[in-house]
Amino acid sequence: MYAFSLELLSSLPELFGVQLYGYVLMGNHYHLQLESREANLSQTMHWLNVSYSVWFNRKYVRAGPLFQGRFKAILHDPTEGLRINRYIHLNPVRIAALGGHENRDVTAPELTTNLARQRVDALEQYPWSSYPFFAGTKPAPTWSCTETILAFFGEGSQRKRQQTFRRQMQEAASAGHWETDWKSQVK
Repeated sequence: MYAFSLELLSSLPELFGVQLYGYVLMGNHYHLQLESREANLSQTMHWLNVSYSVWFNRKYVRAGPLFQGRFKAILHDPTEGLRINRYIHLNPVRIAALGGHENRDVTAPELTTNLARQRVDALEQYPWSSYPFFAGTKPAPTWSCTETILAFFGEGSQRKRQQTFRRQMQEAASAGHWETDWKSQVK
């Protein structure tokens, strides 16, 4: 399922002229960070959701919609791109088993250390996100735009910017900084 989703995502830049800055595919939802220079975001998302739904329904011999309601899109200033990118990539870390939103106040030192390690492991090992492209642990595919986000980390080499991105994300995951307040700050 996830592999087919990535196949569809890889088609978006060529088919619709969008730039894909980041993604995470979760079990019951997904997040995309897209830039559309044309007024075709609805068309892009319609194609993506319908293409996936048709494939899924055929594969599992079922009928009916998979997605509930319209997609949510938030127009934002480009300077907020890094904040949104962090939010997207921290999704696998925010699951309840790793403390989630509800269990942030774990206080026993051994639990906190163990939980911090588990959170960083979840960030680093989650296979269905664009995080490795930004962190430099996997080469970015041609359809993914990492440079715009990595440019927030200064003028150094790409490797240095990737290392800074990775270190900051590991620190955020470890400490339980979820970047969940970005919507109120962006709007």
